[in-house]
This record gives sequence, C-alpha cells and structure tokens, in this order.
Amino acid sequence: MISFDDVDLSGIEPEIYPCEGYGIPFTYRPKYYNILTLTFSDSNKMENKHNFFHYLFTVIYKLGEGLISSLIWLFVGIAGYLIYQTRRTPFDLVFGIPLMLVAVGLVINKLWSGFYSILSPTYNKGVCILCSR
Repeated sequence: MISFDDVDLSGIEPEIYPCEGYGIPFTYRPKYYNILTLTFSDSNKMENKHNFFHYLFTVIYKLGEGLISSLIWLFVGIAGYLIYQTRRTPFDLVFGIPLMLVAVGLVINKLWSGFYSILSPTYNKGVCILCSR
C-alpha cells in the first residue's frame, strides 16, 4: 500500500500564473499529481498535446458524427411527420409535432457542432478524443 508519508514532496511548490479576469492578479496553478506512478506532470505540457493532426481528425470525426446522428434524427422527424399527417386522434398531434420539433432541433445542433469544430480551435481542442486519452 502506498502512503503519502513515504513520498518526499518538500521541494515542490505551486507555480504562480497571471489570472485573467475577475480582478485577481495572480492565482496558484498546481501541477497535476499522478497517484499511481507518484510523478508530477506540468499542466502546460498537457495543453500543448493538441496538434494539427488532432485538429483534422476532430473535424472529420465531429462532421461524421453529426451527419450520422442527423440522418437518424431525420428519420425520427419523418416518422413524426407521418404520425402528424394521419390526424385520426388528438394523440397524433401530441406525438407528431414534438417528434418533428425535437428532430429538427437535434439535427441543427449536431450539424452545428461539426461546423463549430472547424470554426473554433478552442472548441476543437476541448472535444478532441485523442487528447482526452
């Protein structure tokens, strides 16, 4: 069993970085501590992992994911439209219209997520599945 009494942390101090916004001039930004290997890794190194290959992979992945899920939601919207068109009972309105609205909203959301990964490098870096591993 690993105990924290066995690890010497005497020479490690948190680094001070300027903090943007909220009127705080400086803030402490501690290094990340890996408990399994008992090593420290600097958070700046973790931020620099996202390269151009990651950017392209994330764009292709998010566009593909958006197109596939949009097709699924398009079928749900068509089913809602067909339910709405029967108009036999009031339940056709209750189920048909919400299915169409939800489908249209999620198609727009998924496609915008794909386009946003192209337009915003910060968003692309945040949703990169290669960097999160």
